[in-house]
Amino acid sequence: SMDQLKKDNFGILSPDPNSCSKVLPEEIDLALIPLLAFNAQGYRLGYGKGYYDRYLPQLKATCNKIGIAFSEQLSKELPVSIYDYPLDHILTENGFLFITERIETHSHCAEFSPDSERSFEDLLLEANKKNYSYLTLTDHFDKDVIDGHVIRSDKDDLYTPRENEWIMPLSSYIDFCVQKKKELESKPDSTQLLIGIELGYQDYLLESFKQIVNQYPFDCVIGSIHTMFKYDFAVFSEPLYGLGKEKAYQA
Repeated sequence: SMDQLKKDNFGILSPDPNSCSKVLPEEIDLALIPLLAFNAQGYRLGYGKGYYDRYLPQLKATCNKIGIAFSEQLSKELPVSIYDYPLDHILTENGFLFITERIETHSHCAEFSPDSERSFEDLLLEANKKNYSYLTLTDHFDKDVIDGHVIRSDKDDLYTPRENEWIMPLSSYIDFCVQKKKELESKPDSTQLLIGIELGYQDYLLESFKQIVNQYPFDCVIGSIHTMFKYDFAVFSEPLYGLGKEKAYQA
């Protein structure tokens, strides 16, 4: 009732903790969320304290999260980070606005990429909480990159990883992805999986990479340049970036 409300620090009538029963986040089925701005993907901008970004992940995936706003608060340029959680709907004076489908197209999991600390199940859990339709695994395949250096193999073996080489056993990776994809297809309410790969480009590997792309059932292929002068940016970023744009371009 209105007797259980009192003005908060912003002058807004809010539930009085002294007269209302506490409800756990996982018990909530519907959440009405204030905001300063929002984008077409349902991400919101608040006052910068992160209260809702910390609270929203605690809600169950099936909780209906609705942002309350005026249509003029729609923004085409909204800063979004991995800590931001999108809303399911935006309700304005004109009714509910269409939220575009959310698809993550570039993810690495700890099972196959050495630069990732998050397991596939952890990524999937977050994707479900953020109501992503699809999660794409694009784990690294940086052939001949070992300990930050490009060391070209003298053997014509594309698939067997050498010690500390930034590639995964492709057959194991594909088997893992195909199995997870089939499991998720039996759960229509869950985020679905797309199978991808991120190929670390080297000129002499072009034909080999064409072979990989044609051999496996990829939904998404990313081609990346991670090295310059036979050094990996992830390991030798400071000296490489210090060369300047012109020299980097000429390389």
